[in-house]
Amino acid sequence: MQKLRTYLQGLLRWLESDWREKRAEIRKKKLTEATGIQIGDWFDKLPEDVRKHVEPVVWAIIRESELPEETHQNAVRSFHELVPEYPKYHWRHLHPEIQNITKDDYINKRYFDAAEKASRLYIQKSKDKSQVDSGSDSKDMDTIYNPGNGKLKVTNCNDTTERNIQNGQQMLSKGVVVGCRNPLTHNPEYQRKLVETGLFTERDCLDLLSIISHLFFRLDNAHLRNDNSIE
Repeated sequence: MQKLRTYLQGLLRWLESDWREKRAEIRKKKLTEATGIQIGDWFDKLPEDVRKHVEPVVWAIIRESELPEETHQNAVRSFHELVPEYPKYHWRHLHPEIQNITKDDYINKRYFDAAEKASRLYIQKSKDKSQVDSGSDSKDMDTIYNPGNGKLKVTNCNDTTERNIQNGQQMLSKGVVVGCRNPLTHNPEYQRKLVETGLFTERDCLDLLSIISHLFFRLDNAHLRNDNSIE
């Protein structure tokens, strides 16, 4: 009787585990159909430091939750919106034009290409809107954004605060040229050294995209100086 009892207890544990797994698979399939979220693919596109926190919670919702299907589907959907694929990129809330030209490069870990393309786009858009192009990007950033007589005004430059913001646009724009566009357009050997020395990582790419995105939003609202005077 003891052997039979032990066997039956083991069988019940196996049946319960098997039932949970099959229920989880059914729920996972229904969740994918209802939300369009491919759970495994989603997890694969999360960095490890994020995935280790997200995966247990999502599986707990799918496997353990006794809530109605619609409720746990909404829970997973909301969680996915908070932590989507490639979350570190998503969380930067980049300018739409920056996203359009950098997302594929970022996903494929072409971080140099992503940052370089973003810097080139910002520089060109600044030139197009101001109609300034001397052939020297660094000089053009001064000509375009100088608080005293720049072609474009990102503020009205009526007081110290507004002039400081305008001056920041000028200096940061020159920084994009000197610190981003210039070093990233060198040959592959130079880029390799940047990686080996730790001077350019995924984090550096994201930081640069955030800076350029900030400048891009300012550029969107910039207007031509009324007198159009450039000294």
